[in-house]
Amino acid sequence: MIEIRVRLDKLGCLQAFRASGHARAARAGEDIVCAAATVLLRTCAHLLSDGEGQTAAVKAPEPGELSLVLEPPPAERIEWLRGVTEFLLAGIAGLQSEYPDKLTMNIIEER
Repeated sequence: MIEIRVRLDKLGCLQAFRASGHARAARAGEDIVCAAATVLLRTCAHLLSDGEGQTAAVKAPEPGELSLVLEPPPAERIEWLRGVTEFLLAGIAGLQSEYPDKLTMNIIEER
């Protein structure tokens, strides 16, 4: 199972995520659940690590592992980051809804 943990700040913006595991919905290289989760997470990580005035630490120490820790964004990037966050959460939630036995997402919100 793929386990994704997402941490959001008070404004609903992404602070960090950590994904680990494999869906095992099909053989390696043919697993659409793993492929979909990977595309969403890697695209998000790519966008945020290339952000203007923003720093992101991205690690993928081995297959099936990906994490991102994001520094607080500059004020002018908050709405953009909120949009990226909403896109990521909607995509992962859709996968979780369609494949509940293959992927789980836990969201931790800062209060």
